[in-house]
Amino acid sequence: MAKFPGLTKRQNTWVLRAFVPKDLQTVFGRKEIVKALGTSDPAEAVKRAKIKTAEFETKFETARREMKSTAADPVPTPAALSFCRSMTPRVRARRMCC
Repeated sequence: MAKFPGLTKRQNTWVLRAFVPKDLQTVFGRKEIVKALGTSDPAEAVKRAKIKTAEFETKFETARREMKSTAADPVPTPAALSFCRSMTPRVRARRMCC
């Protein structure tokens, strides 16, 4: 069995520990993600760890893209801000307004 970074065994199940990149720790609210792989077989654990790592990387890239797109959003005008404030909190949350 080949070793895989972040792969450890807890009791009888393999677990993957993936560290969240520093620039995304505030978005994810944590420094690492721990995911049980649901197997006791080391070879199967490596296969599942590769899949989970790819999923994590996809999530990280998606979060980075969303951060860039929200950073590029224009600053709302005073009229838009007053319109948002006039809405009820429930409507404001649905529209993702201020």
